[in-house]
Amino acid sequence: MTLIAAGCARHGIPPADQKPVNQPTLHTSRGTVITPEKLADRLGTTGYLLLGEGHTKSCDHMGQAMIVRALAKQGRRPVVGLEMVARDKQPVLDRWNRGDLSLQELEDLLDWKQRWGHPFALYRSIFEVCQTYKLPLAALNVPRRVVDVVRKQGLDGVSFKDRLYIPDSIIPATRRQRQALQPMLAMHAQMSGNKDADADREAFFLIQSLWDTAMAEAAVSWHRKTGHMVVVLAGAGHVENRWGIAARLQTLDPDASLISVMPARDKADMTPQQADYFYFCPSAGSSRLGLVLDIRDDMLVVRGVMPDSRAANAGFEPGDVLVLVGDRRITSALDLHKVALPAAKENRDLVFQVMRKGVQKKVVVRF
Repeated sequence: MTLIAAGCARHGIPPADQKPVNQPTLHTSRGTVITPEKLADRLGTTGYLLLGEGHTKSCDHMGQAMIVRALAKQGRRPVVGLEMVARDKQPVLDRWNRGDLSLQELEDLLDWKQRWGHPFALYRSIFEVCQTYKLPLAALNVPRRVVDVVRKQGLDGVSFKDRLYIPDSIIPATRRQRQALQPMLAMHAQMSGNKDADADREAFFLIQSLWDTAMAEAAVSWHRKTGHMVVVLAGAGHVENRWGIAARLQTLDPDASLISVMPARDKADMTPQQADYFYFCPSAGSSRLGLVLDIRDDMLVVRGVMPDSRAANAGFEPGDVLVLVGDRRITSALDLHKVALPAAKENRDLVFQVMRKGVQKKVVVRF
């Protein structure tokens, strides 16, 4: 799961893919390969198309762009809604929609680097498709300053002028979502040493529900205003299992049809429960230790272990969360590289502390 990452906190943003990536392939939830054109044919009268992403994954953004392009080539004119842009920046998008701004001006006026943080270049192909086919862009998210107030003071702390960004009714997380997230939230609380885990958990769900409801509400507004499909670009945690934005859309616009597309790193990820379709982007590679890693909210999580590698011999298992190497906390692949490379050169053992199913374990990698 990538659910903790759904909060999209800017601190500790992982580096974007640096290596060239292959074009993703599109698959049905049963694993059958499908062309972008065939997928566009199937969308028919779809009201909302949710395209999930790993924010730093080039391949995911290529998948989003190829789907939007296929729709546009068929003469469709969807509104492209962006999690990455808060609604107070809609006037900037309006100027872009009129053709008044270049890509560089768009990036600058959106204050992209400060507000979103992930490289603008990753999203360039999507913006270029929208520019070529004159597809309107829509801001969906809540301004960060408002989210920060809600996180610290609750909804009552939001100023009168910022109340327009708060939905009339915040639709809470489903019981299924809360149950699925409990183990990861408990692990996160244990790792951080937080003494008030219950309050943090409820604050997390409030913020998630605020984000998902606000984005769904904005998408519904655009759909009703234009009569066109709204394509929502958002982090995978807002799209997977249809319990984020999708659940709110089904409440706010129950008669509209909805399709979700998720990134998949492994073909085993392609299940009907996760999404309707997938762009398959295999994991870019593994660490020198033989670990295939995901980054989830400042945590390195083992997605896979290469056979006959040092990591396999040490006893790493998929799902392990890397907590410490020696006495150093590990929050990024760069952190791991900085400690693993000297150890390898010096033939020095690396002692890891990992969280495995809620229990802290020691794993020793020998060189």
